[in-house]
Amino acid sequence: MTTATQTIQQGVYQFTSGETVYWEVDTERRTLPADLDACAPDQWMWCFDCERAFQLDEARSGAEAHCPYTDCEALPVSFWKWESYRSFSGANIVPTHDRMFPLSAAA
Repeated sequence: MTTATQTIQQGVYQFTSGETVYWEVDTERRTLPADLDACAPDQWMWCFDCERAFQLDEARSGAEAHCPYTDCEALPVSFWKWESYRSFSGANIVPTHDRMFPLSAAA
């Protein structure tokens, strides 16, 4: 019997305000987390891996999800809601397809 290996990524992020956040995610999970799965299909998302925006329904493939851009293989662990990207980056940008929105250049 073969068992699947679960990859867990964890760490601590410290904000400039001094607040720290501990995070732990399953990096191999191919299904959307409950909070994203409950979003409207036209909800704009941002991919941390390729730094591009897309609408949530474009990422769905049956029960699984992945970044819709063919040159990116990101899984849902890399998806942020567009409002989260804007809040974190401080950018007031309207999302569009096929445009990069670098996290470092947005602030």
